[in-house]
Amino acid sequence: MMFPYIRTANQNTLQRISSTDYGMDAEQHLQALQQVMTLQNGYLSADLGQYYYPAETVELMAYHSEDAHAYTICHLMIIQSVLAETYGCLLSFYWNHYQKNRDGLPPSMQQELDAAYRLADEKGMIDHDWV
Repeated sequence: MMFPYIRTANQNTLQRISSTDYGMDAEQHLQALQQVMTLQNGYLSADLGQYYYPAETVELMAYHSEDAHAYTICHLMIIQSVLAETYGCLLSFYWNHYQKNRDGLPPSMQQELDAAYRLADEKGMIDHDWV
């Protein structure tokens, strides 16, 4: 696991994440998310067909900074998966969203995400010209 903070996700956090898509297919998302957390160390996998279950809800929760803990977990899962090349998406979009919502997060979560996005930036995964 690239970002140990991901381990702070408990069952309640996973249930909130899996219900993000208006509760649609929440049980399937939860089962897939539990697999990701227990068997894959929080890495999403395109090879295992996880673009929808659970990635859809992980990506949706990455827009909901009002649930700071789940928001942080989801951003970290996305970042580590992209860096490990197990899952593909445009990190610049998530980085931009985080920058707009950063001040509303607790300092400890800001530190976690700042460090993760700094690593992604060092690896050339952030396009600063992207709007």
